Amino acid sequence: MILGYAWSNFTVLNLVNVKLTYFPNEPFDLLIRSNKTLSNTLLEEVEKQKIFSNIYYIPMPQIDKRLGIIGKIPKLRFWSYKRNYKNSMERSLDNTIKDQVYDLCITAGFWADTLYVIDHIFKRNRNLKIQLFEEGERSYEEFSSLTVSDTHHSLKEKLISSYMHGKYRRKYLYYLSRELYLYNPSIYEEEKITTKVLPSLTDSNTCCLKILQRSTHLEESHILQYIKKKYIYLAGYIVKGYEDNYGQSYHIINTLMETVGSNNVIIKTHSNSIDHRLHFAEQWNSRVFIDREVYIFEALCSTIALENKVIISRGSSVAMNVKALFNMEPYVILTYRLYPYYHQYGEDTLDGYVERLRKLYTNKEKIFVPNSELEMIKILKALNEKFTSYPYKSTNSR
Repeated sequence: MILGYAWSNFTVLNLVNVKLTYFPNEPFDLLIRSNKTLSNTLLEEVEKQKIFSNIYYIPMPQIDKRLGIIGKIPKLRFWSYKRNYKNSMERSLDNTIKDQVYDLCITAGFWADTLYVIDHIFKRNRNLKIQLFEEGERSYEEFSSLTVSDTHHSLKEKLISSYMHGKYRRKYLYYLSRELYLYNPSIYEEEKITTKVLPSLTDSNTCCLKILQRSTHLEESHILQYIKKKYIYLAGYIVKGYEDNYGQSYHIINTLMETVGSNNVIIKTHSNSIDHRLHFAEQWNSRVFIDREVYIFEALCSTIALENKVIISRGSSVAMNVKALFNMEPYVILTYRLYPYYHQYGEDTLDGYVERLRKLYTNKEKIFVPNSELEMIKILKALNEKFTSYPYKSTNSR
């Protein structure tokens, strides 16, 4: 028996792909940590297809760090939160998968709540095998990075996390298979890891493609915005130490609108953060179209040709996903070098992402990484002039 564990729209879709490609006839349960950023229509479509033996949902733990004696001490609240989070997860697992015995657990990361799931099922089968599948661009970094979740946490938080998760990480690393399911194994560089190809969502992968198409359910007027406009700003939520407020992101958006016109810009909020999705850039609600809907953004590729759209983001893996899933190559402007964090600490992770993206792209000249605001303005003006001189029919609905 196999258990797949997912917590986002993209991980759910990828587990569908893993199941259909590698385990079409084997009993396979799906466990989803539910939250308000998951697309209900996507989950409904997956259930309708009856791909999995069982689908279980566990809630996102709602923990008040301030409760209890420990919670009243500010410096210990994070520790209290982690402890209560673990207890909440264990109760949820006892109420759902219970004592079901699994031989294989397939998940996208080896950290935090995933370790609690592994610990729960390992107690029922000490011969458990664990495999990882693609979550996004991060999956193409060193394999060891997939066992650490708290990259941008403070030193205090990292120490507490190590205390809470460290023993599980050390214990179960032995059972972690050196296998990885990826859409683009050709750009994966770690030789000791065996990669397994996930097929793109072409016509031959009809089940995944249909699930994606049917799960979007956007109004025609909504889709029309993407057909008409050229520039899509994919917003990222706040990352501690990287951007403690949205000051720089708002400055970049304002520069974008002033350069190409607000009527040619879409802002897509990040669906993995509820507060961000509802309130990001709300000062421009009447000036620019802001897409706050919850769905897999890559699903737009089944409706709209993105090759001659421009995706602007701090470092979103959407560009790689669009190429992997649909073999489309939109223009990409990655803005991470415009943030103070880059100039103080560098950003090897995103520099590596750019290298991998260029390996994937046939037309590498469609990828831009400006080193200054002036350079970004020049790039935008050149693209705008190109679009004005040579309008593309491929922006129409497919």
